[in-house]
Amino acid sequence: FESVHSKIIQKLFEVFNMHFDAWAKKDSILQSLGTNELTGNQYFLGELLVPNNTPSLSNRNGKEVETTQLDERAFSVVRVFKSSTVNAKISNETSTDRLKKTIISKNNIERKIIAADQRGRLIIAEPGSLLFCAGLPLANVRHLSTVGSTQQQRSDLCVLGSSKVKCNIVGLSLSPDDDSRLIAWGTSDAYVFIIAESCDKVETVIELEVGLDLYDCETDYIVKVEWLLGSSGNIIVVFCATSVKIFDVRHSTVAASNDDNEFLCQPMSSYTLAYEDVVIKAGTIIPGGYSTDPNDIDVDSGTKLGILFDTGRVQLIDLNLDCSQSIEDKGEFSIGYGEGLSF
Repeated sequence: FESVHSKIIQKLFEVFNMHFDAWAKKDSILQSLGTNELTGNQYFLGELLVPNNTPSLSNRNGKEVETTQLDERAFSVVRVFKSSTVNAKISNETSTDRLKKTIISKNNIERKIIAADQRGRLIIAEPGSLLFCAGLPLANVRHLSTVGSTQQQRSDLCVLGSSKVKCNIVGLSLSPDDDSRLIAWGTSDAYVFIIAESCDKVETVIELEVGLDLYDCETDYIVKVEWLLGSSGNIIVVFCATSVKIFDVRHSTVAASNDDNEFLCQPMSSYTLAYEDVVIKAGTIIPGGYSTDPNDIDVDSGTKLGILFDTGRVQLIDLNLDCSQSIEDKGEFSIGYGEGLSF
């Protein structure tokens, strides 16, 4: 499924323009009609006669926000920590670490090294480790005599525990379906960590076999990693500079180390660029539940992967799932660069 064939952009602009025209003329139609007037299978929207099955935009309500200049301070500092409390820097001890740091800076890769679960517990990535701490007690000021007056140290961070990891972490993301599952990725490797119920350590490690060469990260690297919403924390999409790989952790195998807590996971599907002079700059997962066919607006067209190339071209790929939320299209596929939508 390609965006150039789907007519989704054209349909979005048609719907937007139709509702914008109606909004621009709403004063005159409200004065003449008072309410929407139905006519068979059509209805009046402003001065436009629109079919009933046309998708509608959400109605706006409310009023303009009135701002007032405040003389006093709007926010108060609760706690102040020293800059050395958490080590958020990437290790540069080895030449490989320095190369990875250069790749992150050169390609403007955004680091996301902190995550929080539903109970306010924080997971922070440090060089070679994950730091677990309680977030809610940090906002408690009941027993502080002078709030924000002194800089606090690491011992005041309410640390719950820590666990070692094998890579310099570039990004962290908790599964929205199961916040005991954490995905962590660097420039060339990615791991799924099963967090203990007390959120103080890592209980199980699942290494995703992304297949990137450690010494070839200058031309191929991980751009972004996302959980597939609704997969119960099982399906992960890894966007790399030259490929997109989809993993299902339910198909993990025991690692070669024979450790009961370490597993390996091979990709279920792999999409590789057909041209070497094009790279992926960004990617996202588009949830299903909409239709690109104007005659069947209630048909679910399924989940899709959106890919943005460095040339400004956008492409959509079908992500077909069966009734058990497993990947249907397994194997290796190529991405035809010329079939996308150009901006």
